Amino acid sequence: MFSPLRYWTPIVLLLLAVACSSSESPRPQPGDLVEGWPRASGGLKVDLRLLDSGEVIARHVPTQNSRGEKTSAKLFKYDSRGELIANPLGETLDTMGAISVDAQQRILTVFTNYDYGRPYPERQPYPRVCRALSSDGSADLSFGNGGGCVDAEDVRYGDTLAAYQVPSGGVLVGWTGSARLIQWTDSGVRDPHFGTDGVVSLGELVSLTSFAIQSDGRILAATAGYNGGARKVVRLTPSGELDPSFGSGGSLSEEGWIRKRTDDSFFAVNGRLLRRYLPDGTLDVTFGAGGVVDLNEVTGGTEADEFGVHQIAEDRAGRLYVGAGWRRASSESGATQGVLMTRLTSDGALDPAFGVRTDFGQPMGSIASILEGADGKIWVSFSTSSEPGLMLLWP
Repeated sequence: MFSPLRYWTPIVLLLLAVACSSSESPRPQPGDLVEGWPRASGGLKVDLRLLDSGEVIARHVPTQNSRGEKTSAKLFKYDSRGELIANPLGETLDTMGAISVDAQQRILTVFTNYDYGRPYPERQPYPRVCRALSSDGSADLSFGNGGGCVDAEDVRYGDTLAAYQVPSGGVLVGWTGSARLIQWTDSGVRDPHFGTDGVVSLGELVSLTSFAIQSDGRILAATAGYNGGARKVVRLTPSGELDPSFGSGGSLSEEGWIRKRTDDSFFAVNGRLLRRYLPDGTLDVTFGAGGVVDLNEVTGGTEADEFGVHQIAEDRAGRLYVGAGWRRASSESGATQGVLMTRLTSDGALDPAFGVRTDFGQPMGSIASILEGADGKIWVSFSTSSEPGLMLLWP
């Protein structure tokens, strides 16, 4: 009497499997928004930094008035899923410039001398570089004057671009307006082995647009002349001297901002063009067409009067995430503009699995930061005309 049951059991199980599979939601595709995102952030996050723990540090943009006066911006910490972590870091640690995380998981922050958020007697007269513990935001008392900070008394004007740890453990800071690099030792005293009293000037009437430190301590720095002047990328030795073995006599001409890769090669962005260079400043011909990718062309050839790359980030698989914006003039309805995001393969081709994303659930004006999280998901900070926020995308 059990034979009919044995006969029907496989069929019933098959029908159940088909029913269950048909009721499952579609599998997320690369570039899809993680459920519940994007989210308003209550203030634009312009910096995102990943900790070894998988947590993410984010910085708000400082408020600024018409006279260039700024107030400091808070730092916040999120878990790997993007949930805000309530801890003292978001209550006590703030900054006015870019942030970075060093090899010891300490946070480097910068205050400029435009700290007008305080009454006049309490204004910060000089730029200040601070190092704090990422665990709770408390000052690293081993750095500087005992309070975790050092002052740059010889820099009166100009915003700081970034602060990074050098291989020796010291801290290198770049100033945009004065195009200067200043280096401190790990304990917070001026490094006498760098430039003159720890200072290197990159030239008169130029601004520093980006810089990076290679694994051997050599420094890549991108500069631009004021009012649309000439742009170039130079490489300095660890002591701050021009490195003639790089590019053409130590520099590359007509290149915009740069992003270093883990193997010390680097990307250079100039409008719609993205180039990949080997560490010595020669083009990497395995990328794109002879080392060059036209982002406008590879993403569909938008007929735009202006097309520029906002941000790039490389994941652990060597794929490149690119956020860009375009603007097209129209005599009928004024200018139209848009923001797109795409992923390139390691050789610079458009990744068809990701495609080109333009619909993010709400209008976007720019992409401020891109970061691969510990679980592989892609964090994106962005701005809109009304409500900036964060996105989390499937890789």
